[in-house]
Amino acid sequence: MAETDNEKLSVLMSFVTKAYNKTETELNDIICDETGVKQDAFENLLTLDSARVKKLKGDSQAMFDKGYQKAEAEIKSKAEKAFKEKTGFNEESENFEELLDKYVEQQAKKTTPATDDDVKKSQAYLALEKEFTKYKGESIPKAEHEKFVNEITRKEKLSKVKEAALKLRNEINFEKVENTTVQSKRDEYFLRDITDEYDFEPSGENDFVIIKDGKRLEDEHGNLIKFSDFVAKKTAEHFVILKQSPKGGAGNENPDNKTTTGITIKDEAHYKELMQELDTRQSKERDPAKVIEIRKERAKLGETWMSQGK
Repeated sequence: MAETDNEKLSVLMSFVTKAYNKTETELNDIICDETGVKQDAFENLLTLDSARVKKLKGDSQAMFDKGYQKAEAEIKSKAEKAFKEKTGFNEESENFEELLDKYVEQQAKKTTPATDDDVKKSQAYLALEKEFTKYKGESIPKAEHEKFVNEITRKEKLSKVKEAALKLRNEINFEKVENTTVQSKRDEYFLRDITDEYDFEPSGENDFVIIKDGKRLEDEHGNLIKFSDFVAKKTAEHFVILKQSPKGGAGNENPDNKTTTGITIKDEAHYKELMQELDTRQSKERDPAKVIEIRKERAKLGETWMSQGK
């Protein structure tokens, strides 16, 4: 059994060294010290993975930029070739813009200078305009068309997103406001926070892939953030989450947490101190469920501060 475990460990180490471009010695330094396995070994590996994901995303952006520059150069090269064929003007030049400048300068030296309208009516100009429009049309309109279509369909799509978000939100036991006008406003801000900075692609019934800046929304390790988890996170930021009542319970009891229940806040400085403690706990917590609980405490503390009228 020990020999099998060693074989498994060897295979795992070989994979990690290959995937992260590290030697076994470098990995040992990340995971262990002279006393054994480091307490922050897992965090060190997460940091290594985050760096790998960021590098991959950076490489993809560089490839996109390189492709765009190549396409732009090809368009100018085709336009320059067509211009020379139509005009017979073959002066040496560094780029297409310089070639045009030299051609205009040559035309200006003629006995009867051509006006702007004369140039625009000339066969050479018309041929150049036609060719350039053709090449431009081959490269650019696709992205512009997609943007145009997305803008037209966005309102209809967001209507479905909001409907799904409210349905998911209503499955969570959150503290509701009796004043319907106030609740409506809170719902409006909640939905605006979900939709304003994001786009969405349908992925099943009441489910969507969240898009931001043209890319799907991911955590720092490159994992897809689920729509349901996204809505749950936004719900916790906008509403006080109540604990589910046991069967036969009152249904709206809120025995939230010891940090905020029944606490008396002395003054604003004390309030800020308590908030800072919660923020520090949240920044160090890695368990998503516990992060949500801390956010509940934060919301409850804010309510307590407001109710005490300090």
